[in-house]
Amino acid sequence: MSSTRFFKDTVKARIKRDPAFAAALFEEALSAFFEGDSALGKALLRDIVN
Repeated sequence: MSSTRFFKDTVKARIKRDPAFAAALFEEALSAFFEGDSALGKALLRDIVN
């Protein structure tokens, strides 16, 4: 379980320091929604917002 928390912290830190990464993650979330994978889209958006 600790490795999952570390990964989430890593993603959050990268989003804060790299706007291009945040934009790509948002684009990936939208693609997931359009392809019908709402669970993945929600998870990616949750990473961006948090």
